[in-house]
Parts: sequence; structure tokens; C-alpha cells
Amino acid sequence: MARIVELLAGNRSYREIGEDLGRDRQTIVNWARKHGHRSAARSGKRSALDVAHVRDLRASGLSWRVLADVFGYSPAHLHEQVRSART
Repeated sequence: MARIVELLAGNRSYREIGEDLGRDRQTIVNWARKHGHRSAARSGKRSALDVAHVRDLRASGLSWRVLADVFGYSPAHLHEQVRSART
């Protein structure tokens, strides 16, 4: 438990913490919520998304899932941001 708290205090995502501990990301998220903790990596605002860059990468054949992992967003959120930027 102390190790999870230590990792949550660092600038680490839930996915990275899960990989370090050999647990699924959702297991770490559930534990953190249950015990009132948040990942420091998630506590601040994300940087602005460069939609043009995402479009270029998408055009090169990368999937929404891969792009989502790279940029730290869900595939649905990433797709919505790109779609809404067209208007």
C-alpha cells in the first residue's frame, strides 16, 4: 500500500503504476478512488492537443487506440476533439 501511495505522489500515470506493480490500470484507479488518492500526473490540466499533428499521425495509418495511448486521452475523447476542430 505504501508503494502505491508513493507512486501516486510522483508524476506517474495510473497505467505506468499498474505496469510497475504488475496490476491492471483499472485496479490502480479503483484503489486510488477507494482510498481518496489521485495520481499526480492526472491532477493538473493536460497540455493543449495539437489537432493537426493528430490528423497527420492518423493519416499515416495509426489507430485511434494507439494515438490515445500516445497523447493520454481515451480514443473517444481524442476522436471527438479532432472531429469538433473541423467546424
